[in-house]
Amino acid sequence: MGSVKQILGILLLISILPAVFAATSWQSNPANCPNTDLTNYPGQNCAEPTEMCGDLSGAMQCYDTDTIAAPGVDLNSTTDQFASYNGGYLVNCYATVDALSPFCDNSTAAWCDRNSTCQNVNRTTTCKASLWAYQAGGSICSGCTPPYIACDGSTTDVDGCEVNPSSTNCAVGSNNNLNSSCTCVCDSGYNDCDASGAGAGNGCEIQNGSACTVGTLSGTYSTCTCVVAKQYFQTGTMAEYNSDENFLWGRNYSVIGNLINIFNPYSSQFFRVDANTNITSRSFAATNDVNANRFCFVGGACATSWAAGGGGSSYQADQNFITLNQADNNKFGFNEAAWDSNIHTYSATQNFLDTNSRIATALDVNVHRDQNISGKLKVNLDVNLLKNLNGNDTNIFLDKNGFIKWKTQYGVCQTTDGNFYYGYIGDLSGCK
Repeated sequence: MGSVKQILGILLLISILPAVFAATSWQSNPANCPNTDLTNYPGQNCAEPTEMCGDLSGAMQCYDTDTIAAPGVDLNSTTDQFASYNGGYLVNCYATVDALSPFCDNSTAAWCDRNSTCQNVNRTTTCKASLWAYQAGGSICSGCTPPYIACDGSTTDVDGCEVNPSSTNCAVGSNNNLNSSCTCVCDSGYNDCDASGAGAGNGCEIQNGSACTVGTLSGTYSTCTCVVAKQYFQTGTMAEYNSDENFLWGRNYSVIGNLINIFNPYSSQFFRVDANTNITSRSFAATNDVNANRFCFVGGACATSWAAGGGGSSYQADQNFITLNQADNNKFGFNEAAWDSNIHTYSATQNFLDTNSRIATALDVNVHRDQNISGKLKVNLDVNLLKNLNGNDTNIFLDKNGFIKWKTQYGVCQTTDGNFYYGYIGDLSGCK
């Protein structure tokens, strides 16, 4: 009994195989459709002049396929219908019947088979109207098959449409591709951080999320920035970070609270920035190291020696120093004293200016470490007190003795009797 069931099962499988694995008969010339097929359709045949054309549930339909005309329109294709043919319109004699006779012509549309020559250079095959694949000119290569493009300007050269945007690499560099405008750009997730150019040098060398280091800190790249974990300021611990923003950043909404207040109780020294950004310090002294303990003015070089003393404060460096006399703004003070209209000593070879960039003659001004002398300007150097801006001694100037001179040979001075004397410089010995 078991053997009978097995035999019946095998016979049933054989009977349904043609339905599961449907036969095909692709022809570049419909006239070549067979009128009999003992393998696929045993016991069926079509009388001359008809041929097999269309499968209706295993029953082959007959039609005079010699009379089937090729479609009357051009049609593009990238589909390889049958490997034995290479471009042009085909019919499948064993196709499932379509709506109207002849039943094997895909409702008069036939099937457009791609040409491998076109396909190999990423161009679309165009099946030509009214021609079957076997006929001369039955297919041609037309434009680029999307998404391919021809960045060299020609689709008919040996490489056809050579670029697949976002996939084809640029000629030079790494992690790059040509986009739909034929421009070399970085691959997604990569960046050209050394500005060599996406299509030059090392191309796009940095990958987002890849590991990086800044000094001793480890992090990951976000575009071209190495992002490291934030470190919070702790007493006795150096904080390190990498940021294009402010290193220490904050906002205080209080109108009176200091922005910074650092104090050493053992030395009674402090550094303070109040709510109005006025800076005060108990001591600001320099060392012999010109790179240490420096204080800088905006736009100028750094002072190398600050010291508090006398009735004011001393500035010792070869830089311009501008006194700002506003009552409430732009103050700078030592020993909790703000800058004002009082005397401040400046020791350097540069100008001492007030807020209007003028020599502060209304104030007591001393130069070259001299003591304060109210209302006087004293210079302990062998230089002129007043000289024209050009530095040309042929014009009028005031020498260190207070003699008014011009053209270097003549001068005016006041004699001991109160009179003014004019003459040759060498004869001014009688002047007081």
